Amino acid sequence: MKTNTVRGFTLIELMVSITIIGILTAGAAVAFGNARANARDAQRYAVLAQMQLALETYRQVNGSYPSTSNTWWSVCSGFGSKDVTGVNGYVPNLAPTYMTKLPLDPVSATGCSGTNKGYLYRSNGTDYKFLVYQTIEKKAKCDNDKKEYWDPTRSGTQMTCAVYSAGGSAF
Repeated sequence: MKTNTVRGFTLIELMVSITIIGILTAGAAVAFGNARANARDAQRYAVLAQMQLALETYRQVNGSYPSTSNTWWSVCSGFGSKDVTGVNGYVPNLAPTYMTKLPLDPVSATGCSGTNKGYLYRSNGTDYKFLVYQTIEKKAKCDNDKKEYWDPTRSGTQMTCAVYSAGGSAF
């Protein structure tokens, strides 16, 4: 007598395996998303430090900060759609002399999230403020208790970090 035994997986076993794989994939996607957000924020913090150094170098050489006539400038359309180099750069004449080109926020190819979120600069020549405006994802270094890149004018939930001169803190 011959028994015909078919080896394979039952439907229940397949469903359990697929469910476990789905849960592991979802967890990996969340972890990967957090890692990407942390990397973008790290890039933004590096830009803040780089801009602070470039602006102070510019002031030492020229005797004042690059002026925007005390208005906010950015590559974003809500703040003038400025360039990334030259006299029409959102930080006028800083690039290409003090840096190759002005940075763009890593969240999009245009440097803007929407029309008004990204890097902003304001100066009256005597003082300045450079913002990472409403694009910080984790806000670790912008918190009031750390004060590393804290913006006293925009504290709260706006997800904004800044570097500024002594008189530029109120901008």
